[in-house]
Amino acid sequence: MVRGTLLQAKRLQAEATIAPDTPTLSTGDEGAAGIELDWNHARRAKSYTIYRREAGTSSWNTIESGFSEASFVSDYTDISVTPGTDYEYKVTAVNSAGSADSNTVSATADAGIVIEDTFTIVNEKTGFCFRIKDTGNYYMWRVNAKKSRGPYLRPHVKSGGSFSLLGEIDISNEMGSSPNKIKIEAKNSSITTWINGTQVDQRTDSTFGPGGTIGYRQVFDEHANHHDLTVTDLRGETVYEDSFDRTDNPHFDAGYCNGAALILDGTGLVQLTEQWDDYVFETDFDIVKRNAGICFRIQDTDNLYMWQVNRDSYKENGSILQPHVKQGGSWMILDNFDISSEMGSPRTLSKSRRTGRRSRRGLTVLKLTTAAIRRSHPERSVSGSLPPNERSSMTLP
Repeated sequence: MVRGTLLQAKRLQAEATIAPDTPTLSTGDEGAAGIELDWNHARRAKSYTIYRREAGTSSWNTIESGFSEASFVSDYTDISVTPGTDYEYKVTAVNSAGSADSNTVSATADAGIVIEDTFTIVNEKTGFCFRIKDTGNYYMWRVNAKKSRGPYLRPHVKSGGSFSLLGEIDISNEMGSSPNKIKIEAKNSSITTWINGTQVDQRTDSTFGPGGTIGYRQVFDEHANHHDLTVTDLRGETVYEDSFDRTDNPHFDAGYCNGAALILDGTGLVQLTEQWDDYVFETDFDIVKRNAGICFRIQDTDNLYMWQVNRDSYKENGSILQPHVKQGGSWMILDNFDISSEMGSPRTLSKSRRTGRRSRRGLTVLKLTTAAIRRSHPERSVSGSLPPNERSSMTLP
């Protein structure tokens, strides 16, 4: 037994003088929210450091260091990325004897949306608008159905309140009898368009980057009906969809619904907004310092709800949930709840969560159901203080 212990001690002592094995680095999802990195555990590594540089440059920048091998963390999401930028990454395994660099991987922070819409032009033309920053700045892909000129796709950009025509594409062969279908993919500065499944245009324009909302535009005697709308992100996950099969129109700021269609008749620019009634808000989080505030039913910066969670290291009497309401710029605490037994520990590292900071086991999950809050605590009436059907511009990737 003693001999075996001595041999093991000598082996460990010898390994302490040898640099770590080389880790292998790979990328996961790439999007506007961040670039995921994964690497294998390198033998004899005591910690890891992550480096990044923009493609075409030579200097590496440290973006995270001190990942302990004992923590079993081997993934990281870089959230400090700029959409459309090409990056290179490497991970270095470190111990007291030296270090070993991984392979270099490349990744691009892609961002954008895919719009699919089924439409019928009743008179003249219709405009499909996206990356709407405000009423004076957005893209508009206009489909002109005038018989004298044949159907044309005419991409525009409106910047600083003025329209510029980017091109004119004859789509006579692609347009069929109504309804027709258009698909627009806006990915970084690249915009690709399909009509009824056939690609008719691909162009690059960097006037407006990702973000903003979507909508339609008809003016004067232009009239179109829109039957089905789907918006997805670049991963194919649905961001918004609507078949307009109702009589009211809660999601756009003009037009009306009839016969499973959104009816637009010379309404000008119509933007997608959101109106929420009762909903479930569920999030997991790790409090790094002091507390966290989860806000909802935000009317503006002076009128909102905030459910604040105070961590036990900040509050001497344990972890506390403090519901707040802010009205007219003034805060009021609605109640105090001891949640010490429900809060998870934030100190154990794991691969269970990929974030721009170190992954942690024991993340606390908060679930809010606004209807249940109103039923359980009528004295704080969530709907009574601030209305449930807030409406604000919907921002897309």
